[in-house]
Amino acid sequence: MWKDGLKNRVRPDYGQPAIVVEVLEAPVVHPTAESLTSDLQDKLDIVLGVMTEDNLFAFFHFDRARFEPYKGL
Repeated sequence: MWKDGLKNRVRPDYGQPAIVVEVLEAPVVHPTAESLTSDLQDKLDIVLGVMTEDNLFAFFHFDRARFEPYKGL
């Protein structure tokens, strides 16, 4: 789940768990990130699976430094 204050994407919501699908050896660089955006600073090195509002399980790339283990259970 997101660390406090580090959420920079629409999903998952704060407190919503995500499943680690893959940890990438080499980070993905966003090809359209502008040099002044925070996206350029993020190293997209983890793929997480999250449930969308349509109850679909979708995969997204994130910077794993923005996440912490889920504490809801």
